[in-house]
Amino acid sequence: MGLSVYSVPNIIVGISFILLGIFVFSKNPRKRPNRVFFLLGCTSFLWQIMYALAFSLSDAREAFLALRFGYVGVNFIAPLACHSAYIVSRQDQKFKAYITATYVLGGIFAVLILTTPLIISEPYKYFWGYYPKHGLLHPFFLASFIGQVNVAIIAYTYELIFKRKSKTKLQFTQMALMLGG
Repeated sequence: MGLSVYSVPNIIVGISFILLGIFVFSKNPRKRPNRVFFLLGCTSFLWQIMYALAFSLSDAREAFLALRFGYVGVNFIAPLACHSAYIVSRQDQKFKAYITATYVLGGIFAVLILTTPLIISEPYKYFWGYYPKHGLLHPFFLASFIGQVNVAIIAYTYELIFKRKSKTKLQFTQMALMLGG
């Protein structure tokens, strides 16, 4: 297996995510926002690195395994973004049941991703490498993902409009969610 040139951007982004997560966590490991952000960096790293690996593999079965693990990373980005938004907006206790439900749903999706072709199925081979086909339940996964990211954006927006605390940090985080989510 040689490193595909198409894997390099994913590797750079993945390393950037994990380093940013470590940086934020190291500032104060006891703060919940820092721990959640670190986990968000870890899941993003997993996604990017596993996709970089899949782009470099020549065997479809091995690539599909890497894509499955990468998709588990994608799967937990939305619940962690949502959790982070509620912590920062100081609404996490109020929405504790919803936050828990996003993680439970994420766990269900993770099991489906790893054990069935219902979320992602056998990959296509493109010029840049392997990429997964969408399974039968992928529209439900995508609706859940988009819904959770939108809830996170709304929570940040609420904080900006009505609370106006840490305005600059919130604006940057909200912008990142809207661009990346």
